[in-house]
Amino acid sequence: MKGFWASFRLELCASVRSRALALLTVASLAWVLAVPHVLKGDGSVVGWFELCVRYSLGVVFALVLVSLASSAAGSLAKDRAAKRLQLSLVRPTPHFLIALGRMLALTAVGAFVLALAALTMALRLRPFQADSGYGRFCDHVIEPQLASPHAAVDERLPERRPDNPGFVEEGGEHDIRRFLLRYVTSRYETVQPGERATWTFDTASLGDESEVSVRLRVTDVFDRLEQVDAKLRLGNREGSLAHVNKTLVKVPLDRTAEEPSAPDVLTLANDGKLAISLCPYRDLHLLVKADAFGWNVFRAWAVLTGLLSVVIAFSLFLGSCLSRSVAIFSVVSLLVISTVSPTLVEDYPDPT
Repeated sequence: MKGFWASFRLELCASVRSRALALLTVASLAWVLAVPHVLKGDGSVVGWFELCVRYSLGVVFALVLVSLASSAAGSLAKDRAAKRLQLSLVRPTPHFLIALGRMLALTAVGAFVLALAALTMALRLRPFQADSGYGRFCDHVIEPQLASPHAAVDERLPERRPDNPGFVEEGGEHDIRRFLLRYVTSRYETVQPGERATWTFDTASLGDESEVSVRLRVTDVFDRLEQVDAKLRLGNREGSLAHVNKTLVKVPLDRTAEEPSAPDVLTLANDGKLAISLCPYRDLHLLVKADAFGWNVFRAWAVLTGLLSVVIAFSLFLGSCLSRSVAIFSVVSLLVISTVSPTLVEDYPDPT
């Protein structure tokens, strides 16, 4: 184990001497502090809070991931090419322990930067949580039980017949499926004045004492800034919706003495004078109160640290068998490809 700790200490000291740790710390803290002033939300408290949380840790993690993965691949490849590994330790040590010590050292650097960024974000949002009362606790998100978008696409997919429109005959099946999938997932449901709309949720995990709310974004059919008047009901819980449209809002559902409706069916009754619309696939969720915000941030830090260690281990593997430039290029390319590949696969045209 002496070789392991020696490798860990040498890599950690190298990160400090090269000022990589200092630069990552300064850049991460600067970004976390600048996020509330740089990004603009949709005008709602919920949207602004989620935007700050998502992009604060997200950008810091991306910066740490690319920096430390490139450092892991490049440093090991450089030492291997210069034959400095033989001089790193006093007595022969398995290469596995050397790589493991470096991986844990770089993971510790990344964990420190992520922890500092998470703590700064939590302290930065604490006055906002105290003033607005929002964000002190996290919620379990329950999606509505809607029909599968791909099944809806299969039902709408036109057959290749001579009487079909020209774009059906000229375009590939992949392009048509992509167009229909976007249409299905972005389709709005309109609730006319005096009418009701219902959606089914999996509420088997809800208890009698669970604090339930609905998160949604609604608009009127003419996209005007008007007040809406609607009632939301789920079982023996009920809430009122009256706000400026096109903003993401969280509507608490309180218990009512009236006769309960179906416990797994959310009903929206439009009591206003204007028709309102919403997109269930994107803008409708059921929220159940869970743990405190601090515990959720800690879990996010643990998950991000674990993912970082896996990427660093793979980067060290590339550095052990490739040259420095090729290893760094391979790591960065794989990270970029893994990020943009879903978009490329979706947008690439079908050649058939």
